[in-house]
Amino acid sequence: MTQFQQACFRVVVHCPNEQAKAYAQAGAYMTDREEIRVQALYILSNMTGWRGEQATLVRTTLRLFTK
Repeated sequence: MTQFQQACFRVVVHCPNEQAKAYAQAGAYMTDREEIRVQALYILSNMTGWRGEQATLVRTTLRLFTK
């Protein structure tokens, strides 16, 4: 499992935002680098209200994939 997939699964389990969860569910099975980059941006933009240690870890991981 890649770091991106792990971050997506953490969003699905812990994030309170349903839209972020939906994007993360779709992203968990993506393999194309550009698709992952775009999906990471969508997830990040929808998890703005999520706080805490898990959220910080996920944000840090997802930001790596947006470059």
